[in-house]
Amino acid sequence: MIASTSFIFAVASLLLQGLFAEAQIIRWGSCESQNVTVMQNFNTDPYLGRWYEQERYYAAAEAGLTCVTAEYSPHHDGGINVNNTGVDSNGKASSVVGTGYAPDPSQPAKLMVKFPGAGPAGSLWIIDTDYTSYSVAYSCSNMAPFRLVNAWLLSRARDGFPHDAIEKVEKVLRERNIEKDPFEHVNQDGCTNGSNQQRPKIFLASAA
Repeated sequence: MIASTSFIFAVASLLLQGLFAEAQIIRWGSCESQNVTVMQNFNTDPYLGRWYEQERYYAAAEAGLTCVTAEYSPHHDGGINVNNTGVDSNGKASSVVGTGYAPDPSQPAKLMVKFPGAGPAGSLWIIDTDYTSYSVAYSCSNMAPFRLVNAWLLSRARDGFPHDAIEKVEKVLRERNIEKDPFEHVNQDGCTNGSNQQRPKIFLASAA
């Protein structure tokens, strides 16, 4: 029994080293155990266009990026193009374009997105959106006995969410079992990519 326990801990240690190398939010248990549910009756068409990333979970791929946007457009095969842009700490702009699709047409909010050179497609679930002001997006990958989790809060306006969207987002996070604490603010000040609508700056992290 002692040897077996030691072996389990050794395997778990190796797995954790690999997970930390991925530098994402790590939680014990499977994605299914978190019981996150997606938006019902999601419609891709009004979701297309530019979204501004206001808050996100930490991930190595986005470390240090500001002015982050995600722009969705129709893909010729019926899926969507996903164009993510951002500016690094040296002021250099970068972008990556991938493709997304819903494996199960009956669940259009459960997307899979593939970026060139980034390994297999990853999940991108639309948890909730009103299409015009806010979107809550989520991703989870199983790596037993752990799961790797990402989440994003997106707005249509660069300046952040309108007042009435804050309560909606807070409610969605509570009801859909998504942790609020790991979110980090994404700086959108002084950015030039896309429109720059004026609105009082209101961010979820300061509205608790």
